[in-house]
Amino acid sequence: MPTESTESTASTEPTGGERTDTVSRAPATFRQSDLTRAIRAAVKAGVRVSGATVDAEGKISLTIGGEQPVQQTDLDRWLGKWGRSHADAT
Repeated sequence: MPTESTESTASTEPTGGERTDTVSRAPATFRQSDLTRAIRAAVKAGVRVSGATVDAEGKISLTIGGEQPVQQTDLDRWLGKWGRSHADAT
């Protein structure tokens, strides 16, 4: 007659070097470099970025605070009027 066992038949111990204490991560939906690239492009276009958000799908949204004021010197205005080539001719 078989005897009843009080031991569990399912093992909770890891086998074959498996780790059970880690949780796998989902693949990244965006990289920090993506956000940096987007902000740099907006600044290069002459707008002021006042904020940025990234949604769950990785869509980057920039909050634009308007155009940055461009401070021009007298030389900048002169070069804009006469052009760089005229300044180099002297």
